[in-house]
Amino acid sequence: LASTACGPFTSTELTARPEGLRPASRRLKATAITSEVPHRVDRNRVKLLCLPPPAGESCPIDVREACAESNPLRNAYFGDLHIHTRHSFDANAFDVPTTPQDAYAFARGTPVALPPLALDGTPTQTAQIDRPLGFAAVTDHSEFLGEVEMCVTPGSAAYTSAFCTQYRTDTPNNATTIFGIQLTPASPSRNVQVCGPDGTGCIPDAMAVWRRMQLAADAVYDRTAACSFTSFVGYEYTAATGISTLHRNVIFRNERVPFPTTYFEQPTPQGLWAELANTCLDAGTGCDALVIPHNPNESNGKMFQVPAGEDAAQAALRASMEPLLEIYQHKGDSECRNGLSAVLGAPDELCDFEKEQYPSFADCGDGTGALGSARLGCVPRRDFARGALLEGLKEAERIGVNPFQLGFIGGTDT
Repeated sequence: LASTACGPFTSTELTARPEGLRPASRRLKATAITSEVPHRVDRNRVKLLCLPPPAGESCPIDVREACAESNPLRNAYFGDLHIHTRHSFDANAFDVPTTPQDAYAFARGTPVALPPLALDGTPTQTAQIDRPLGFAAVTDHSEFLGEVEMCVTPGSAAYTSAFCTQYRTDTPNNATTIFGIQLTPASPSRNVQVCGPDGTGCIPDAMAVWRRMQLAADAVYDRTAACSFTSFVGYEYTAATGISTLHRNVIFRNERVPFPTTYFEQPTPQGLWAELANTCLDAGTGCDALVIPHNPNESNGKMFQVPAGEDAAQAALRASMEPLLEIYQHKGDSECRNGLSAVLGAPDELCDFEKEQYPSFADCGDGTGALGSARLGCVPRRDFARGALLEGLKEAERIGVNPFQLGFIGGTDT
């Protein structure tokens, strides 16, 4: 095998055994590849579902037929890059039964079953869109893929723990909170009841779920000349430092994806970008990704805060990693809000339309606050796209690079 292996899986590496052992005795080490059956790993057998690239060639970006219709001036397509299924801690707490396969089927026009559940556990209602979408990505929360799977799977190592029992039996809001609160410290750690004292006990289950998410996306991707539907592999990075929403969706261009980065390993956006550069963009595997922040309206000024001392290189990295903002979804719009300081121009009546409602709030001004995820704390102009764009222009004047030259999309977060 060459040093770079192509394939729809996470990283692989070949390692020789330690010095002093027979040269012919070597081991193949495969990371982030698991059995299709959770909780069952045969350590004596490893199946590599990847191939080395031909000598002198890089990994192909995609293997598919050329689309029959191609417009050099571009076409407009409609889709959703923010979708949750039962693998997300919050969706599962509210009895959402949807699988990634169900989510993609819904995006293509098939009805989907939804809660509330009947006494026998079956969904009581269905939903269906009036016309199919052109693209979609399931973006379940990366932080708890393993924990949720263990908490709801009878016989798992953590199923009978006090934490998992509370998750299954408490109210949906409380069940969501006991997971979400883990993402608020600046130095987070995993729940030892579920993941063990070293925090690694959840990884095998997380890997199995991540693999199923990849398979679901691959199964519906139309590689024929019809090009009727494009699926993307993705996940949500769920930072909530200080109970402020700093969430970002990570969307991959193709099937060559690394294992998800979480807030536990990288509790800052700079860490997320560096990890994606290391495991994806600069890994030589053909991987490509973009990061889409959402709900800065709950970030208390933190989402688009420029760190002290940020230079042109750091600003350029941010601009290249985050070229888009999800400006609208079910938690309100993040375009603008009247009544905030240092906003240019007269009040805009549209900036009072469909705002997320706070009991009351103060203006952070140039500072930051906390508790935005709970609709509390201060709100500055930088929590909205118009304020972020102004901040970007100021930075372009200061260092020659605009970190917030943003495009906009809408999402559902459902």
